[in-house]
Amino acid sequence: MPPDKRKRIITLHKKTQKVLNLWKQEIVNVLANKLFTDIFPNTEITKCLVEYYGTEGDPEYVNNMSFKMLKISKEQIISKLIEKKILPKNFNELNQEEDANRIPNKRGDNPSVKPRERVGGRTLEISGKAR
Repeated sequence: MPPDKRKRIITLHKKTQKVLNLWKQEIVNVLANKLFTDIFPNTEITKCLVEYYGTEGDPEYVNNMSFKMLKISKEQIISKLIEKKILPKNFNELNQEEDANRIPNKRGDNPSVKPRERVGGRTLEISGKAR
């Protein structure tokens, strides 16, 4: 892979991780604020948490909670990444089969190349006959 393409992928990966991490922190902060305001509605610590810290996340903190635990679906992740312009607007309309066909096959479309099957430690060519 060319170095410039590799660098672009790494940069985009880091940006995506930051966006998703901050988003997960915001979700956790909203849930924590709701919990504190429901349980301790008129206490000073609740007011401090809600007013001072709010819902913003810390970019240096890594949120290790899973998407499943936070009840975040794939569709929500995709829409968030489209919103932040990490994924293209037409991401949902892209067809996976078309993309797979654009990737060149290592074997190519050469009919002389016979399909192979792994059996144990050996690789056998598959013929048209039944075994």
